[in-house]
Amino acid sequence: ILKKVKAGTGLVGALSSRDEYLQEIMGTSSFDWNWTVWSGEAQGIPDFLGRGEFQGQPDYTSGHTGGASLRISCTLAEPGSRENPRAGWSPASVELEPGAEYVFSCWSRTEGQQQGGAFVSLYPQRPDLAIPPSDDWRLNELRFTADPARPSAGCYLLNGGVGTVWYD
Repeated sequence: ILKKVKAGTGLVGALSSRDEYLQEIMGTSSFDWNWTVWSGEAQGIPDFLGRGEFQGQPDYTSGHTGGASLRISCTLAEPGSRENPRAGWSPASVELEPGAEYVFSCWSRTEGQQQGGAFVSLYPQRPDLAIPPSDDWRLNELRFTADPARPSAGCYLLNGGVGTVWYD
């Protein structure tokens, strides 16, 4: 959830395929999630992003507040010469009010993760939100002020380390 402070709630993305109520209120809005893997060659450098093996899928057997979550599993994560491999889910970017304060929140849980493996990027906003290892569902929050020069935010739910993370 991404919400503007003192302005109510907002929605960054939803798994609506199994939730009839969300399908009704969202109408034709595009909040679908896209799966992306960043691994291997980039900018002509063979090991720019290292090497990673990832799987991602909606998980309809595990969720904190609903009937589903987004799961990302990694079985191999070898650092690259410039960046580390990672994979994740993201919806379309949302426009923000320049200079306004926002709070991003999500629930997560992990299995076999080390500190620093899972994180959320609200690119181009900074900083990223580190997701600490936790066997139980945990609420994570990040307060930030929208960069006036780049008033938009992607929402990248990511895994960059061996193990599994679930986001809800």
